[in-house]
Amino acid sequence: MLRPSVPDAAVTCHYGESYVGGSNDGATFCTDDYACPEGACVAVPHKICDAPPDAHRERCGPEAHGLMGDRLTSFRVTDRDARRASKTLTLILGRLYIHEAAFAVTRRTPPGSRGDGDDMRRLAALGGALVLMLGGVITTHADVAPLAQPESVGAQLIFYYDTREGFTTFANISQLEIDDRGPVTVQIDFWGPTFETKISQTITLGVREQRVIDVGALKATNGLGAQQGIAIASVINEFSNPIALPVLTGSFTVANLATGSAWGAPAAARSARVAADGSAVSFDMVVDGTSIVYQSIQAPRLILANYYDPQTLAPASANGRQVIFINFKNAAGSGGSPITSASTAWGVRAVRADGQLISDTVITVSGVTEFDLVSLIGDGANGAAGGVSFFTLDQDLGESRLVFFAQSLGTFGTGYLLPLLNR
Repeated sequence: MLRPSVPDAAVTCHYGESYVGGSNDGATFCTDDYACPEGACVAVPHKICDAPPDAHRERCGPEAHGLMGDRLTSFRVTDRDARRASKTLTLILGRLYIHEAAFAVTRRTPPGSRGDGDDMRRLAALGGALVLMLGGVITTHADVAPLAQPESVGAQLIFYYDTREGFTTFANISQLEIDDRGPVTVQIDFWGPTFETKISQTITLGVREQRVIDVGALKATNGLGAQQGIAIASVINEFSNPIALPVLTGSFTVANLATGSAWGAPAAARSARVAADGSAVSFDMVVDGTSIVYQSIQAPRLILANYYDPQTLAPASANGRQVIFINFKNAAGSGGSPITSASTAWGVRAVRADGQLISDTVITVSGVTEFDLVSLIGDGANGAAGGVSFFTLDQDLGESRLVFFAQSLGTFGTGYLLPLLNR
């Protein structure tokens, strides 16, 4: 996976200086200070340059509010990168721009830097080398476009659950009628936070039947751990192989017993596709994880439009303001259903309700990871409502990512899957 490297601590850089990032997954990124005023840039790896003085306007740009996606000046690609990165060419263009609706981004090339001609020649050589390196290596899921957001009905459903002390979860699943097919068999795999262990349950759903599963009760009956995780429900055939039959829909509810509140969301649905060309699959075909695969879910931008003043919410000790990251990968060639942990580098930008910037940083999360809202965006969140935008350049084949937010105001709880920021 190619992603910008992040320094261990914030490094202040001045005009004419550079911060050279460390190596991450075989890719070395260098960040340059493209003329922000002294002390205004923090290489982490994107830089903020608000209200530049007149002396720097030519360099920073008269309306510069931030810099994203610094110029890549050196790199190396490993075989692991080549196998995983059919689309990473988009990450190594000379200039990377992320246009976020939540904030303005502007960039200009400073005096004395390489011009477009040099950039294009460098990129042409770089692109040619990468094409040679990547050619013939990437063969799995190469043409299956990821979903930017989950579907509501699919051959497979993904539920978040929480069975830790003080929590319980209920999953609702139903079969939609299609072609008078009759009952279907569904296997539900309950994975732990690192996706190393699971327990499974098989149910039969009649046409239009709905079923409520008390996930918390599985601790006593099936040995489920007291943990956070995801449950994956797949339609299976008589040989217990997952099949392409998009008839499932559902939802889940998480109860926080400490606050007496609850929240929930629709299950994230996805369907199967032909790995070679991304085309739709005939009903009942086996999802083998190699030639027939499940779609991945990869939103590049998400928005938490509003949260209440954290000081009015239940405290972190009562999990009253949770941001929950989920990252997993389809296991190729393993019957379609087994999954492994994955990771995502998220850019996180938080603002108060009055528009004041709280924080602008990068975090890397893997598996199922929970943050308290204030621990994620900083103490500046206290005292006012606000919002958060999330963005990533990660484009890893077969990997899926979801982010949930939940908050409790007394016994009033709300929570949801963060929606796509589609601007």
